[in-house]
Amino acid sequence: MSLKNSLSQDKANGFTLIEAMVALTLMAIGLLGQMSLQVTSLEGNQSAYMRSQAVFLVNDIIDRMRANQAGVDLGSYSVIDTTATYSSPGCISNAVGCSPQKLAQEDLSEWTRNVKNLLANGSATVAGNASGEFTITVKWGKKLSRISEQNSKLYNQLVMTAKL
Repeated sequence: MSLKNSLSQDKANGFTLIEAMVALTLMAIGLLGQMSLQVTSLEGNQSAYMRSQAVFLVNDIIDRMRANQAGVDLGSYSVIDTTATYSSPGCISNAVGCSPQKLAQEDLSEWTRNVKNLLANGSATVAGNASGEFTITVKWGKKLSRISEQNSKLYNQLVMTAKL
């Protein structure tokens, strides 16, 4: 083997190593891109799930209010805040049944528990007026305890109005 052949063969072997390193780098960048797309997809999926749970909870309280129109007329649903604690009167299983106020208290107890169980850092309010219009606001997010005007992007909010 001549010295000339030996030198050209060494150059070719070095070039193959560089090609392999470039291919490996490009593959790593592609995998990072794919992982980023997967994370974005999962975040979007979770956001959609939480929004659907919020819509479910709004419809749930509206249905409860429609089923207990006497309780609505008495103002039992006019001011609701799920940060408060509502105890169950236990009249559902009672053979006597519930008065409209106690049924409303039972509804608020169950609904508050559902808001806290179904939404990440969830809270909700219901505000009603004399004309029968109710505004239901549901909030959820990572840092709900620090809600302010400056960091309003840290939580999601769904506001719906219903006329009963």
